[in-house]
Amino acid sequence: MPWTGLPAGADTFGNLSRKDTTVIMRKTLVGGLTAMLSAGGFAVLPALPAAAGVTPQCTKAIDHLPDGPSGGVWVPAASTNARLCFMQQYNYSDGVWALQRALRYCYGENIAIDKDFGPATKSALSRVQGKIGAFPDGKYGPETAKKLKFSSINTDAAWACSIQTF
Repeated sequence: MPWTGLPAGADTFGNLSRKDTTVIMRKTLVGGLTAMLSAGGFAVLPALPAAAGVTPQCTKAIDHLPDGPSGGVWVPAASTNARLCFMQQYNYSDGVWALQRALRYCYGENIAIDKDFGPATKSALSRVQGKIGAFPDGKYGPETAKKLKFSSINTDAAWACSIQTF
């Protein structure tokens, strides 16, 4: 006999106790979520605020004045201007643009400067991370930010690249 959602002996929802109603609601909710997720659906959950200590996403490029001959350099930054930020494949931003300039002009990587963190940018970053002693995962984060040279705001010449100071 298929499950009807009613406890044994009940023929309608009208004569159920509060406990029986709660059990039915829980079974229906769990069953529905299980069916949806097993069918490849997605549950929509509310966004939670960022936890303390989480590295923000790089969304823009800022002019930073590090020690060195170049004057200023373009570096990726979060919306709060935090220079220790995170980017990975499928990101699209001015922060990616600053990273691509660094990879092309400071390290000679032949990639487009198009703000799109695609497979070519990921591969180029991974190669450069290996050269600078950062973990070569193709993701831009604090470790890479502290070791990577960035391109000058005044010229595309490799001699004008500088490591940003923190």
